[in-house]
Amino acid sequence: MNTSGEVCQRRWLALRDRFGREVRKAKVPSGCEAEFYKQWHLMEAMQFLKPHIVESPPRVSLHSQSVLRVCQRRWLALRDRFGREVRKAKVPSGCEAEFYKQWHLMEAMQFLKPHIVESPPRVSLHSQSVLR
Repeated sequence: MNTSGEVCQRRWLALRDRFGREVRKAKVPSGCEAEFYKQWHLMEAMQFLKPHIVESPPRVSLHSQSVLRVCQRRWLALRDRFGREVRKAKVPSGCEAEFYKQWHLMEAMQFLKPHIVESPPRVSLHSQSVLR
């Protein structure tokens, strides 16, 4: 071989990295890709590397991170709304009781009920001045 050590090293690293990608790709062929998956021509020759491949945690793309943030915000909003609705349902009074309409997700969110922590009743400034 009439090539320098640096060229050989780069080529080896490229082959090693390609083998790792091909192993991961072969693990999870999905959808249309599974039908057209063609095995890399050096896959068999590179099998000696298999015991040395270290699984890395799956990468989370920026898109999926933003989707996660949106889901988290929506979940927190639903959870908070459920807490408000539970408190509202406990104390319908006067005219409000006649027009109180139950939230459409109230039944589906009942699994949260054991986790709602009762907070002490709030005392308004007006009721504080009346009490004195």
